[in-house]
Amino acid sequence: MIYDTSLPPELVFQDQTQPAPQYQEIVIEGVQMLVEVNQSAEARIVRLLSGDPQDYLNPRFQPGNVIQWIPKI
Repeated sequence: MIYDTSLPPELVFQDQTQPAPQYQEIVIEGVQMLVEVNQSAEARIVRLLSGDPQDYLNPRFQPGNVIQWIPKI
């Protein structure tokens, strides 16, 4: 079977029994980023939204890294 779609495969073939990930835009040390919020006080960086090229060279803000983050209510 062939699927002709512009959606990424992980979205098309995702496990429907798992809850959808929660994404949130945050700013850490002046760097705006999109993170996937975990149940604990951690968040995984999905992508940077910064306009400064130096932020993309910082290995601490590399997508996929897990950061300690406590959301403010």
